[in-house]
Amino acid sequence: MSYETHLLKLLEREADTAFAPKDAQDHVSFDIPLLIRIFELVREDIKTDMDLHNLVERILSLKNLGVLTMDNYQDIASAYSGKDSGQMPSDKHEPELESLKKLAGL
Repeated sequence: MSYETHLLKLLEREADTAFAPKDAQDHVSFDIPLLIRIFELVREDIKTDMDLHNLVERILSLKNLGVLTMDNYQDIASAYSGKDSGQMPSDKHEPELESLKKLAGL
């Protein structure tokens, strides 16, 4: 294989990688103040894996806004902070739980 052919193959491989579709859901950007507040929220208020997954879903729902800032904190954290919403997450989801129990015949 000639040097030119080898270089051409390397360039083609690099081009395929550069233009391959990326999973945008795997990328979220925070500014530093929001990142610190999210860490505090996780340390203080997130108690279960389900709460953590719900938090991530809330963050992912905002990812298309670009870099998330403290302006987005209330949208991310309001369901998890009793101080902000006046109720704990389990209280907020209680009607959903009751509805599911009825549907399941429990």
